[in-house]
Amino acid sequence: MTDSRKVLISVVASVGVIGLVVGLVLTLAIIPVPAFPLLADQPDSSIPGTVAFSRWESDGQCISTLPAGGGEEHLVICDQNIGFGEFTSGWTPDGLLIVEEFRANSNLFRLVDPETGDTVERIAFDMESVAREPIRINNFGVSTAGMTVEVDGPRGEPRLFVYGESTPERTVLAAEGGPADYWFNWAAWSPDAEWILVQDTEGRVLIVSATGDPNPRILVEDIDSWMGASWFIPGYEEGTWDPRTDS
Repeated sequence: MTDSRKVLISVVASVGVIGLVVGLVLTLAIIPVPAFPLLADQPDSSIPGTVAFSRWESDGQCISTLPAGGGEEHLVICDQNIGFGEFTSGWTPDGLLIVEEFRANSNLFRLVDPETGDTVERIAFDMESVAREPIRINNFGVSTAGMTVEVDGPRGEPRLFVYGESTPERTVLAAEGGPADYWFNWAAWSPDAEWILVQDTEGRVLIVSATGDPNPRILVEDIDSWMGASWFIPGYEEGTWDPRTDS
């Protein structure tokens, strides 16, 4: 074998080894997101009520519901001209869904039957004058029990915690060892203040016990960060709003 051929083989072998090493480094450097079980796989009947959420599909914004304790999704409505997000309360006290309908010369609240998807009523509102802050749901805020929910911690290891005026801070969820861009986007209390919905940067909506949860579960996946979710429990008015009387 000639010297030049030996050199060529040596170079090719070296490149192969380098490629293998680089591949291993890249593979090992990929940090998985925290894994949580799906409520759909093992529903929990102790979690009450119904959660409404939305996804953007090719035929518009689609609003669906499912039991808060896990189960099958129910598609309620899809429409190019509706919104269900940060400033929509989601539910009336009597269990109708609230969505915003956008038109050229007016804005309407559309009240929708969550079972049939039928529009029950449309109510015009003035975007400038309607009191919108009280109906904001998808924020880190105060529950009926006077407890505030917030998030802190470094990216990759966010921490969800609650506290009250006379109640010391309590961590309810701590995600550890996630990738550098992993975070919690928003959180919302359940109407009975026993549970917290929290969405992470993977588009997963988790249900967490407000007393601290070593085993948070995924209620629904593939939810954009700017799309909301809202919880309804019959008999609880917290988190609901009625544009028929308040708009």
